[in-house]
Amino acid sequence: MRSSAWASPIWVIAPTRRYRAENAIAQNARTIIMDEPTSALDYGNTVRVLSTVRQLAREGMSIVQSTHQPDQAFLYADQTLVINDGRVHAFGNPKDVITKELVSTIYDVDVEVNSLYGDKVRVCVPVREIER
Repeated sequence: MRSSAWASPIWVIAPTRRYRAENAIAQNARTIIMDEPTSALDYGNTVRVLSTVRQLAREGMSIVQSTHQPDQAFLYADQTLVINDGRVHAFGNPKDVITKELVSTIYDVDVEVNSLYGDKVRVCVPVREIER
């Protein structure tokens, strides 16, 4: 017998599988776990998918997403868990935990974290691109 905590399904969506968010919604899932859902998408489809997922979160669905793109966390995440080499490096609001020092440690690349539009958006910019 399933406990009441599992009364609604949890869906795992990975790019190598053909699960669809619509199926999760139709089955009243409370949580969707997505493994790099935008890794094979162009920019436009990435924005559409993440905007839709963000709307689902606003409507009360729990979303867990893995990504290697700090800018996605800045734009779409309420909380960010940073894991590298099996170790938790940071957890919290993306604006608090995604720093130039953290990105340098995780990805071995120097970046500047820039704030745009009155700090509504933050982006990571590689220093070597700024200095060209």
